Amino acid sequence: MLRGLMTLAPVALVLASVHAAAATLWNGPAMTFNKAPFADPTLATNQDRLTTTVWITRAASRGLYNIATESSYGVVPPVLSPVGTRWALGSLANGVQNLTFNPWETTVRSIAPGAGPPNAVGVAMVAHLVADDIYLDLKLTSWSQQTGGGGGFSYERSSPPAAVVNGKQVPLLPAPAMVALAFALAALGRARQSG
Repeated sequence: MLRGLMTLAPVALVLASVHAAAATLWNGPAMTFNKAPFADPTLATNQDRLTTTVWITRAASRGLYNIATESSYGVVPPVLSPVGTRWALGSLANGVQNLTFNPWETTVRSIAPGAGPPNAVGVAMVAHLVADDIYLDLKLTSWSQQTGGGGGFSYERSSPPAAVVNGKQVPLLPAPAMVALAFALAALGRARQSG
C-alpha cells in the first residue's frame, strides 16, 4: 500500500502545479447540499465546506454567508457575503470568461426588478471561490422565507472533477491541498525507507 501511495506523490505534485497555473472548473457530478430550517449553522453538517476557506451556510434569516471567515451574513452595504466568493448568472458551459461576477446579493438581485433569494430558486449560477480560483455550477433548489422560515435552503452544485491514476478515478483537490499531500506522501516514504 505504501508503494502505491508513494507513486501518487509525484502525480499530486504535477497536478498541483497544473492547478496553480490555471483556474479549476468543478465540472464533476452534481451533488446536493441541504440545510434544514432552524438547523444550527455553526455545526459542520449544516455547512457546505467547499474548501478550507469557504464554508457556505445560512442563519435563521437573511442570505448565504461563509462561516469560515465571517460570523453572519453581512448587512452593511456593500454586502459581500459570502466573503471569498463571487457569483454570476449562467453555467460553466457558458465559459467563465463570458460571465460577469459580482457579490452573491448583487447577482441574485439582478435576476429581475425587486428580485431576492426566493427568485433565485431554479436559476443557474456559477460561484467563484476566489482564493482557490475554483469555479462551480450551483442552482438553488429551495429557500425558506425570512419570516418564520428558519433559514432553510438547498442547492445542487457541481463537484471536483476526477483524475484517473493507475486506472482509478481520484478527485482533484485544490492546489494547496495537493502540494501538502505530495509533501506528506514524500515524507512518509522517506521515513519508511530510513526506518
